[in-house]
Amino acid sequence: MSCSEHDLKGYLLGELAEAERRAVEGHLRGCRECGEELAKLRMTETALRSVPEEEIPHKIAFVSDKIFEPRGWAWLWNSAPRLGFVSAFVLAAAILVHALVRPAPAVSPAQLAAVETRIRSEVTRSIEADLVPVLENFQMQQKRATVYYRASLEAGSRQ
Repeated sequence: MSCSEHDLKGYLLGELAEAERRAVEGHLRGCRECGEELAKLRMTETALRSVPEEEIPHKIAFVSDKIFEPRGWAWLWNSAPRLGFVSAFVLAAAILVHALVRPAPAVSPAQLAAVETRIRSEVTRSIEADLVPVLENFQMQQKRATVYYRASLEAGSRQ
């Protein structure tokens, strides 16, 4: 028989059925290691039962909470999400204040007309530059269509 089959803890606490209890007692008479293990378990039980039961004081939680509370600016610096939110808020406020306080740039009508003229010339130049290849391709397609048309006419007249 192996010693692992017997429940010494259950035997010590009186949780075993009568047949199991007798089997463990029989095993203990012949096994020195299990007898020593049972003696250690009894010493542990005796030590635990000798400690008086005391109710936990309710004030410990309130006292310890104040010890671990962050003080001053630590509540902000110790929290990355909180610090990120505050930083974003300060940045947004700075942008808003800058937009409201900054004077609008003064633009004269002559400057505005010059900018409009420049934009129109650049747009026209860009459109023309893009249209040149399209027109060339269109003209080439027209020539091909004319060649195919004449070839089909000649083929029809031969028949």
